[in-house]
Amino acid sequence: MIVDDEPHVMRMNEKILKDKGFETVLCESGNEALLVLESGVVVDLVFIDLHMPDGNGIFLIKEVKKRFPNVPCILQTGALEIPENEADSVLKKPYYWHELIALVNKHAL
Repeated sequence: MIVDDEPHVMRMNEKILKDKGFETVLCESGNEALLVLESGVVVDLVFIDLHMPDGNGIFLIKEVKKRFPNVPCILQTGALEIPENEADSVLKKPYYWHELIALVNKHAL
């Protein structure tokens, strides 16, 4: 699952993952992501942007960890300072495609 309010970032990540054979679920907000997860959609991991219109990614990570404790969360951000969080990994923007794939391989496989 990719949760990002910037369509171009979300689509870039989707293309990278699909080109490597992964399936993706796209969500433009934390609320949408929680609704999708609660509907029963199974995901291997969640990429979460730090800043979104309906709150920050830190809140979403806490909610995913509380409700779906076995789902790894990767925080992606361009922020210089990253708040303390429960993410399994942090991916700093800008990043290279192989860094994204390395984290997927580390956490989802």
